[in-house]
Amino acid sequence: FADHAYAAVGDTVRLFVSTPAPSYHVVAYRMGWYGGTGARQVWTSGPAVGGAQPGCPLTPGVNMVSCDNWTSSLSFPITPSFVQGDYLLKLVGTGGQESYVPLTVWSPTSTATYLVVNRTFTEEGWNAYGGYSFYQGTGPCPPGSNPYPVCNRARVVSLDRPYDTGRGAADFLGDEFPLIQFCERHGLDATYVSDATLDADPQITAQHRVLLSLGHDETWSYNERQAAQTAQTHGMNLVFFGSAAVLRHVRMQASPLGPGREEVNYRDSSEDPLDGHGNPLLVTGNTWSSP
Repeated sequence: FADHAYAAVGDTVRLFVSTPAPSYHVVAYRMGWYGGTGARQVWTSGPAVGGAQPGCPLTPGVNMVSCDNWTSSLSFPITPSFVQGDYLLKLVGTGGQESYVPLTVWSPTSTATYLVVNRTFTEEGWNAYGGYSFYQGTGPCPPGSNPYPVCNRARVVSLDRPYDTGRGAADFLGDEFPLIQFCERHGLDATYVSDATLDADPQITAQHRVLLSLGHDETWSYNERQAAQTAQTHGMNLVFFGSAAVLRHVRMQASPLGPGREEVNYRDSSEDPLDGHGNPLLVTGNTWSSP
């Protein structure tokens, strides 16, 4: 996994890798049309020493699995060669191992017409690496407890861990890549961010005319929702390409690796420590329409 969900030119991205391969290298691909090939190689690392990282601890009570105890394996700068866009970092082991790490490279000064928003919050909510997500857990639930949402689910999920599906790419290739290819094939004036970008910098929606929400964009933070609503009142168009958009309500908090690396969603407001003790607009319920 990377310590950035999104990065800009000038940032340094650290990768945390656990592998049985004695060595491996990383290739950064900018995803797009490129005459139908689908990607362009932008950067490749030298050989890195492989090795197994320790197990990822579970935080009892909130059932958060976090790999922030891993040691950084390698780092690389985001240079001007990393044109803003959606990237897959392909890890290739000497034993034939392969996996991906997704990364959005954004341009804070962009005024492109179309703002394409990647779904970090949704992907992490479904990510069950280590056995826990917002939708599943391990261990028994008490007799008579509600079958859904399950009692042993995570209340907080960490971005500091790999994705457990899509060979590390989660649902990017199925739910996001087709529209990205369409935008680039037809030369649309588009720029790319993550929902985590909008959570940290909600004012950037004012720089664009159209927000494109990709497939099954169910999980939003308050800052992201406010950014979209404010922009809409000033004439921004919002286009949703999937069902169940703006359904789950999350908030972000820091991890040992940086700000906005832990995603909170209790799904029961009475469990949330902020309930009655903080801003009620940040208290997480099952859905945005929950009282």
